[in-house]
Amino acid sequence: SVVGPVPIDLSLSEVRSRQITQPMDLVVVADSLDAAVALAYFGTLEDVVGTVSGEVLVRGTSEAPEPDGVMTLSTGGWSIEVLGVRHSDVDGTVTLNPDRTAEVDLSLNATGRAEVTGIVILDPISDPGLDLQLTLEGFQSVQRRDIESRVSGELTLGGRYSRPFVQGNLIVDEAAIFVDEFVRNAEIMDLSNPSL
Repeated sequence: SVVGPVPIDLSLSEVRSRQITQPMDLVVVADSLDAAVALAYFGTLEDVVGTVSGEVLVRGTSEAPEPDGVMTLSTGGWSIEVLGVRHSDVDGTVTLNPDRTAEVDLSLNATGRAEVTGIVILDPISDPGLDLQLTLEGFQSVQRRDIESRVSGELTLGGRYSRPFVQGNLIVDEAAIFVDEFVRNAEIMDLSNPSL
């Protein structure tokens, strides 16, 4: 549920922006909300399960919102098709602060375990800044027909959502490359390509 005033220009005439620089005061409450709805922003996540609960107060203006509260993800899970993996037992919290930062504390399992902690800067919300630390222990990073691997190590994820920057140390615990699948993919040609 979302309760409270949001200043918006609803005039029938054409205006440059519907946002009005006046205070808003919203209360956002989630009680076992389907995680697929809450995580719809992340288009790479498929078959999302789990629930999101919590309460967030949103003050400030529509142009510069000031959220304050905590959201919790319980028994979550999702698939990432391009990597061929399914993450399960995802639990964590996101603490939203009035300065538009979100403190993340998340753990998840595939084969192995991963933990994600740090801060996401929600300014702008369409392309947030990242300052996250990832700890991996025998984590199934890829499981496709052409390659499988499990990795351990520590990474830092920075930059922006649209242009992330990753650095750190990784150890490949196990890996398999299926050469016949690489060859098969190399032989597939896009016949609609005008350069052929």
